Amino acid sequence: MAPQRRGRKADPARPERERIAQLEREKARLERELAQARLIIDVQKKVAALLGIPMADPTDEK
Repeated sequence: MAPQRRGRKADPARPERERIAQLEREKARLERELAQARLIIDVQKKVAALLGIPMADPTDEK
């Protein structure tokens, strides 16, 4: 009979929880980046409108 291991038993769900936590952090980071990018694009549109610079229509892109 082998001696029993001491301490807490390994939680089989722990790697999954760590992966979920990592993905949630990455999702939050990407959402912040997206919000910042949208804000920058809106500012660029307003500046272009003030300066009279025509903006490319997104429907014209190929």
